[in-house]
Amino acid sequence: LWNMMLREGLTPSVVTFAAMVSACEKQRNWERALEMLASMQQFRLEPDSVTLNATISACESGSQWAHAVGLLASFSHGRSESRPTLEGYNAVVSACSKSSEWQHAVQLLATMGEITNRQLSVVCFNSVLLHLDGHHWRVAVA
Repeated sequence: LWNMMLREGLTPSVVTFAAMVSACEKQRNWERALEMLASMQQFRLEPDSVTLNATISACESGSQWAHAVGLLASFSHGRSESRPTLEGYNAVVSACSKSSEWQHAVQLLATMGEITNRQLSVVCFNSVLLHLDGHHWRVAVA
């Protein structure tokens, strides 16, 4: 569909990219999701929070914690409609936790409240707690 749309001379919108990235997320195709996000620049489009959250979630499902953290760092300080929401932060914390990068996850939890100006989600804490192995029990009870 993407190639057909371009062949017809149609110009994609932010909504088009959000839908494409969401489809990539559902297929766990994190590489294509990152490609779609990057290609928005050639159309002079800035991603919205839906597109960013979906891209981060695609990275999470592909166990690509470093890409998820990188996206969060790259887009956390832009315009509010172009920043990941709490769902995006949850996905980054989950990606780190699932990849045994719990230190990154805990660090994100420590800074999330001040960055997002929102109440932290129980989902974030649960994600870290579920992926701590037995050797790090002190982190869980601290």
